Amino acid sequence: MRGVLLKPLVNRDEDRLIYIRQSALGAGDDNTAFSVPEIQDLRASVKTLSAFGEFSTLEFTMIGLGEPRVVQSGVVSGNFFEVMGLHPVLGRLIGPQDDGPKAAGVVVLTYRFWATTLGKDPGVMGKTLRLGWGPMGDRSATIIGVLEPSVPYPQDTEIMANIVTSPHHLSATMVASRLHRMTELFGRLAPGATPRSSSR
Repeated sequence: MRGVLLKPLVNRDEDRLIYIRQSALGAGDDNTAFSVPEIQDLRASVKTLSAFGEFSTLEFTMIGLGEPRVVQSGVVSGNFFEVMGLHPVLGRLIGPQDDGPKAAGVVVLTYRFWATTLGKDPGVMGKTLRLGWGPMGDRSATIIGVLEPSVPYPQDTEIMANIVTSPHHLSATMVASRLHRMTELFGRLAPGATPRSSSR
C-alpha cells in the first residue's frame, strides 16, 4: 500500500495520465477494452487528450535467450512509453519510429525480467530474438532497452514489443473489426483539460 498508493509513481506528470475504458452495452459489457477502429474514432474526435498510447497482451514463445520460453508480452504503439511518462535504464524505449507494418521488430525488457531472469546482464542489448504466436508464425525482434522499475499496469509483463512483431495485430480482424476489442488505452490530458472534461 505504501509503495503504490502513498509514494508518487515514477511516471512523468502522473496526474495528467488517464486510463480509458468504455461501455459496450450491446455486448453486455460495461467495462471493456477498445478495437482499432474505435481508437481511430477517439483520436479524431477527442480534443481534451493530447496523445493516446495503446497496449495489448499476448503470450509469445521467445527464442534467443537460452532455452525457448513463453513470455507474457505487452504489444504497444510507438508513443506508448511517451504517453505513460516512462524512461529506460538501459538503451532506449519503443518510439514513433518503431510504428507501422514495415518497421523492424523491437523489444524492451521489463526491469523485473531483466533483473531476476537475466541477472541484469547488459550484454543482452542488441540481441536478436524470435517471437512466435501460435499458428501465425514468428517474427524477428531486437532488444533495444530495459524499462525503469514501474508499476506493471495494466498487465504484468516480461517484455514489451512493437506492433509489427505480432502478425495478429496486422491482420484484417484486428485492423478492421469494431468488435475485436483487445487494446487497453491510455491518454495524456491536453493543456487546460481536466479528468472531468475528458470524460464528456
